[in-house]
Amino acid sequence: MILNSEVKKILQNEEGIEITYASTKNGKEKTITGDYCISTIPLPILSKTENNIES
Repeated sequence: MILNSEVKKILQNEEGIEITYASTKNGKEKTITGDYCISTIPLPILSKTENNIES
């Protein structure tokens, strides 16, 4: 589980999903990958986050 972080970008590709996030404590960015993502980010916030998710 990743806490105290801000999602910077969500990118979907043929291999799965790539999420870049930054720590709210030190600003350091990291990227994680996975087969899929279950997101509960509210749509108004998600629309302001860099992404390539089709609606």
